[in-house]
Amino acid sequence: MRRRLLFLGMLAAVLSMASPLGAQQGEQTAPIKITSDTMRYAHADKQVRFKGSVHAIRDTFELWSETLTVFLKAGAADTAEGGMGMGGDQSIDHLVAEGDVRLQEGNRTGYCDTAWFYPDEGMLRLEGSPRLEQGENSISGSVIKMYLKENRSEVIGGDSGRVEALFYSPEEGFGDADSGN
Repeated sequence: MRRRLLFLGMLAAVLSMASPLGAQQGEQTAPIKITSDTMRYAHADKQVRFKGSVHAIRDTFELWSETLTVFLKAGAADTAEGGMGMGGDQSIDHLVAEGDVRLQEGNRTGYCDTAWFYPDEGMLRLEGSPRLEQGENSISGSVIKMYLKENRSEVIGGDSGRVEALFYSPEEGFGDADSGN
């Protein structure tokens, strides 16, 4: 029974850090709710894997995918209490969402086949026909990297195609009748 409680505590800690929209260090972290058809914890592999119609929600951020795998850093889950403890913020190495991935926050939506999140770097990498949309605006390429801590992104065209961006500007305030524009 104690091992189950420790595991549930570890799982809750992993999931509270999993969102790319996590709080800054020292701030209260919001809980994340994940639903799926199955969940498997593999201590030897240092993985927690959710499979089948995965839906994760944290504050205003949502993720949908077929699988979501949390990869723990080596030694992160090892403790004297039977290997089910949690080593704090540094325990997650990365997360991978696979299969018909959709990410949404407010009016911003992302689509791809596979998404990787690296919490230490604050980097979200979208691959497999990645596309980001905000309102009518969109951008796509072979790989989209979003550096969340730096509030910047990079879109790579790669061998399979070029970067394609579609931006709409508001009509009001665009050009000035007095300047001849």
